[in-house]
Amino acid sequence: MSNSKDGASAAVRNRVLAAVAIFFLGFVAGVAFTVYRGAVPTQVAAEGGGHPAAHDEDMHRLIAELEKEIAAGADSAEVWTRLGNLYFDTGQPQKAIAAYEKSLAKKPGDANVLTDLGVMYRKAGKPHQAIAKFEEVMRQDPGHLPSRYNKGIVLAGDLGDFQGAIASWEEMLRIDPQATNGSGMAIGELIEKLKKEAAAAKKP
Repeated sequence: MSNSKDGASAAVRNRVLAAVAIFFLGFVAGVAFTVYRGAVPTQVAAEGGGHPAAHDEDMHRLIAELEKEIAAGADSAEVWTRLGNLYFDTGQPQKAIAAYEKSLAKKPGDANVLTDLGVMYRKAGKPHQAIAKFEEVMRQDPGHLPSRYNKGIVLAGDLGDFQGAIASWEEMLRIDPQATNGSGMAIGELIEKLKKEAAAAKKP
């Protein structure tokens, strides 16, 4: 009998996870890490009227230039951060991680770099390392909202811990009742939607 009950409860949990994950991916994940990051995204003026291919060429040209500077001896936190940001913007998480780690070795505790490093750990499939970086930011700056928001994203989107995500976002509201995510959505609205989706998924 216990095996039957365990199987039934597991099925319910799986149904809840699947339903909320569908909501979460469709509604949140698309903006989670592209618009609420620690640092300002690298801005590159693309030629040809802003054509994406031209933009990509410019981004990779900037990367090549920075890599040459570093090979020639440039070794400041700022240059490593700039390179990390370019790797971030071009979807190269492993290289971004290496660059941000070098930046932090030169300038420990930079909240924005730590936040972006956490984002890249998540993109590299290492959610626990991502959360560790966000929590490091929060220990040194309890009012840092992007790290709390991104922690919630990883908890819900990668680890299936929706209650943990809600708790992280509710803490954002205690810090700033008007808090929004990077795309301008009110955090309170996001919490309510996630709660409703989770409750609806539990219904038989």
